[in-house]
Amino acid sequence: MQSLLAEMGTSASAQERIVRSVDAAVAGLVQHISLYPVSLEVWAAAARTQTRDRFAHAMQQTYTDYRREIVELVRSAQSAGELKANVDAESLAMVLVGAVDGLMLQYWLDPSIDPHRVVRNFFTALFEGIGQP
Repeated sequence: MQSLLAEMGTSASAQERIVRSVDAAVAGLVQHISLYPVSLEVWAAAARTQTRDRFAHAMQQTYTDYRREIVELVRSAQSAGELKANVDAESLAMVLVGAVDGLMLQYWLDPSIDPHRVVRNFFTALFEGIGQP
């Protein structure tokens, strides 16, 4: 994600940088969807008492890093006047990260889903609601 953000620079709108970053994350997950069962195993290990601390910490750090990137993008969009200032960037980032997780689970179960189309449609609807007129 960091290399994608650096590549985009400021040439795209802040909203477009958010969409591109989430779409890039989805692309990486789609490319490695055959490894998705490994993530389910990690979640299962995080749920077990004897392995919870070791696996839960690794997952927590991954989510923290991803959310931090999204928060920065949302705040950038707010500073640019593209998103409403009263939108809580951290809450939005948490929901977006969770949505990507849920989308990938659905895609793994049903590969007929086009996760890139879903991401674009979702952001169109979202930005119509929280974007600045």
